[in-house]
Amino acid sequence: MRRTAIVILIGSLISPAAAQTISLPKVSDDFKINQGSSFSATSSAQKSKPKKLEPLDALRQDLAEALDVIGQNHASADANRPDRLTASALRSALRSLDPHSKYYDREEFAELMNEHKGQYYGTGATIISVRDGSEFETYVLSVAAGSSADGAGIRFGDKITSVDSKDVGGLSSYEVREMMRGKLGTVLTLRLERAADGSAADVKLTRGRVAHKTLPHTFMLDDGVGYIDHSGGFSYTTVTELDDALLRLRARGLRSLVLDLRGNSGGIVDQAVAVAERFLPYGTKILTQQGRNPNEDRIWRSTNRLPVTVPLVVLVDGDTASAAEIVAGALQDNDRALIVGEKTFGKGLVQNIIELEDGSALALTAARYYTPTGRSIQRDYSDVGLYEYFRGIRKAELTDRPAYAVRTITDRILHGGDGISPDVSASQTANTNYAVSDALFLLTRDLANGRLDGQPSPEELRQSLIFGREILSADELRTVLANVISSTEKAEITPAVLDEFRWYLAMALFGVDSAAKARIESDMAVAAAIRSLPDAERLYARAAELRSNSARKEKSPQGRIPGGLR
Repeated sequence: MRRTAIVILIGSLISPAAAQTISLPKVSDDFKINQGSSFSATSSAQKSKPKKLEPLDALRQDLAEALDVIGQNHASADANRPDRLTASALRSALRSLDPHSKYYDREEFAELMNEHKGQYYGTGATIISVRDGSEFETYVLSVAAGSSADGAGIRFGDKITSVDSKDVGGLSSYEVREMMRGKLGTVLTLRLERAADGSAADVKLTRGRVAHKTLPHTFMLDDGVGYIDHSGGFSYTTVTELDDALLRLRARGLRSLVLDLRGNSGGIVDQAVAVAERFLPYGTKILTQQGRNPNEDRIWRSTNRLPVTVPLVVLVDGDTASAAEIVAGALQDNDRALIVGEKTFGKGLVQNIIELEDGSALALTAARYYTPTGRSIQRDYSDVGLYEYFRGIRKAELTDRPAYAVRTITDRILHGGDGISPDVSASQTANTNYAVSDALFLLTRDLANGRLDGQPSPEELRQSLIFGREILSADELRTVLANVISSTEKAEITPAVLDEFRWYLAMALFGVDSAAKARIESDMAVAAAIRSLPDAERLYARAAELRSNSARKEKSPQGRIPGGLR
């Protein structure tokens, strides 16, 4: 049996015609045992010479033989799950090609498609894991308006103790979330410990469509500055969400804009192009795509004759990737916006989704994309392990490798080959450690329900948040937290801790949008973006002037001499 053929043959299950062209590498007949290995020989009988098969038949036979041998001899019960083994082989084969080609089983692919449609089926409750005592417990952080959870009166701080009679104590919020999601119209039962009074309640919920907003928050900051949180990727609804957000901001006096792409991991390329197009004038290059197949080559240009012209700053970080980098790169290359924040992830590969007959799918890298000035954003992955690649750990020789440079129309120098470097470096407000964050949540749960001696009333808490008054001093907060977890007694109560405390209170007393605004107003990177808006305005004006001058020169007759002489 040829070892190497087992991994290769997976492709033949997808496209038999393509599989006929596969040439199998030569494999040594030597059988070597690496140090530390052990094996058991069951037979020494001489085997007959194998019959020569066509490549496709040989690959299928090898897979069937391998699965049979594994199923009969491996110690694990999972060895009798050929579907799981085949999926694992597919994932390994694709990982050997590049970090982003991927296999999705039926359930994973269905979830991916729902995300691209901007929806999922569930209860509408956002949950978090909080260490309460010796183990993690699951609490409700917020509920979507109009959802099944909202209709059932589920609120901030309610503890979920079981889902359909299955205890969830000690489980992660991801595990509980998967239990709560399901098919449209199905019913589940949650047992809750109510935050208001600690009483137990069984609540029946019907799973419904829950909108997944790719632009979850939009609001005005001071002095006509609009803010759009675009952290939710790019789905089929993204550009519609953006148009709606811009309409609402204009109605409130929009004069400049901060577009926040931090944490945006990408999505549908066409939607990313449409987002960039909203800010770039007609004919401006947005993206170039080049693939192995010439049919994959394409150039996108703006078709927008009425683009948004307000000064623009784009926020990015290390989790800004793929389609989000297309937007950032197009706006940076065209001098339409200043990029503020941290270096982006560096994913410049385009995947095509190929659905298979059983409902699973492959995401296969089909092309690379390039920014308008010709920069590739893709980081080098040729000599880096998957863990290092996705964690952003760069080897010294790769970090020190010189990046190629390009120039924009305003003569700014930009570099390619390693994500997008910001024009202005800025870090967002640091997160608190998990123990302090959990303690803050539990403290807020008690405060919002009036359970602490001598505390302000919920209405007084609301007024303090609205007018920016101090709720608890650093010393008072340290003392209260020390009663929740002993490790906070000596913990430093930093501005980040105070900001998170106010965020939890805003979430409990006012809801998701108010909490998001409270967090943004104290974010150092957002403050840096606002300070950069005048520079962004000057950059945009200079670029527009240079393009206008260039266009006039192109339209004027060449070589004309005054007086009509030639």
